[in-house]
Amino acid sequence: EGKSFVSLNLASCLALNNKKTILLKFDLRNPILFINDVIKKEGLSNYLSGLCEIEDIIQQTHFENLDIITFGPIPPNPSELIAKKQTELLFASLRDQYDSIVVDTPPIGVISDALLLSKFSDVVFLIVRHNFTRRKILKNLINNLKLKKVENLNLIINDINLNNKLSGYNYYGYGLNYDYSYNYKNN
Repeated sequence: EGKSFVSLNLASCLALNNKKTILLKFDLRNPILFINDVIKKEGLSNYLSGLCEIEDIIQQTHFENLDIITFGPIPPNPSELIAKKQTELLFASLRDQYDSIVVDTPPIGVISDALLLSKFSDVVFLIVRHNFTRRKILKNLINNLKLKKVENLNLIINDINLNNKLSGYNYYGYGLNYDYSYNYKNN
């Protein structure tokens, strides 16, 4: 679907535009890393479990103005960890330190993790893979998110094949309920 790819590129673009940015890899169930990601033993799951401090999990990347927090060990109870007060404290602390926070989340329609995280987001992006899921599924997902009061919902269409003559005819292309979001410091 490309949510991790898009979130990394969004975070990189923000950093290249002199925005102090942090990327949070919040998919604690099925984490994806890119080759150049540096992994500390401590990550989000350690912090949310109370085993370390925020400063222990922030990692610098090779990009100027871009830091990352990876997932840590895969926990047995990601939704319970995300629902803890530590998540709110994490976002409050990072908002004080960074101009932009990009959050790479798990599927939004299948489990509650991404929905729990959306309340900390100023903007929510649905990453859409062209010609992947029918319009009806996407429309139902968007309607459900609106009913749950998810605000500032936006769509990014990814992986468009411009050579396909049927492009956009029967499909709208949602990557089966994936999203990510980012926060930015209000000046």
